[in-house]
Amino acid sequence: MNTIKLIATDIDDTLLDSRKRISARAKAAVREADRRGIRFCLASGRAPQAMGFLMEELGVNMALGCYSGALTFLDGQKVGSHALPFDHFRAILHLLEGFSCSTFIYGTNDWYSQTADQWYWKECKIVHYDGIVIDFNTLLKEHETAGIPLYKLVIMQEDPNILQQIEDALRGLGLGLMIFKSSPFFIEVNPMNIDKGTTINDVASHWDIDIADTLAIGNYYNDIGMLKAAGTSIAMANSPQAVKSCASRTSIQDMDHEGFALEMERILD
Repeated sequence: MNTIKLIATDIDDTLLDSRKRISARAKAAVREADRRGIRFCLASGRAPQAMGFLMEELGVNMALGCYSGALTFLDGQKVGSHALPFDHFRAILHLLEGFSCSTFIYGTNDWYSQTADQWYWKECKIVHYDGIVIDFNTLLKEHETAGIPLYKLVIMQEDPNILQQIEDALRGLGLGLMIFKSSPFFIEVNPMNIDKGTTINDVASHWDIDIADTLAIGNYYNDIGMLKAAGTSIAMANSPQAVKSCASRTSIQDMDHEGFALEMERILD
């Protein structure tokens, strides 16, 4: 059996429970693993600022895999950067004009919305910092002119039927986009061939760790890339069956019953 040298973990409904908390038991397990020399990476669809406070709460220095693989930081430096082309943003936004939905765009340090609607305020609460309300045509023009990359687009819609129609339409664009649901109400759009598997590969390469000695743990469709990429993978008990089928095993418990902590303790044992 390979020795685990790097653990990449999803955040929401994996490391965090349904109330967005990290249990004391999970914190203790992460700190003990770090003490034994196991590296960690948070792998999420979130922006860097929405992850740094979690690293501080855990008390462990780790890589931050942001935007589902599009941007990865370690010690404040980029170790992976994969931007979405500006013409792809424009094609997607033009398509979305035909649908009822809300949309966010994410840059290196900020996230953007065209309106301060219910989704905007919900995101502010979750990520612990406010987004910037701006017209997206202006945003794209300013960033393209200045050569500043934008990484990811997220679409929100409460009606699952409309959300599926949007997903089908996006795939019909033929742009080779990485399109996946990160919750029943969210679609994430990433550059071609970029997902959380990119994160674990970028971090393992930076630390010169064999991919066979990595472990990934997650719970939803946007985690499938890293579950398949890692040497060993764990799907949380609260995962959809399609996600469980991509992992080496399923956790003993779900996110609200110490599922993450129990799996970390199992690795340490």
